[in-house]
Amino acid sequence: MSGKTYKKTNLIGESPDSIEAAVETALKRSAQKVRGQEWCEIKDIRANVNESGGVDMWQVELQVAFVVES
Repeated sequence: MSGKTYKKTNLIGESPDSIEAAVETALKRSAQKVRGQEWCEIKDIRANVNESGGVDMWQVELQVAFVVES
């Protein structure tokens, strides 16, 4: 059998710096516990806005897919 089977799990990453940094935060933390991460889907992007109209924190909701080992 040559195909792979994947499982997806939901994650939310945060960063005050950028959307990309929020994604990397979630993926790096997940990689400490889960092997075989191969791709992710961005499901939602949120920003916490401060009183002056700036962004205090980026939040990214994503699904990460990892290979199910046999």
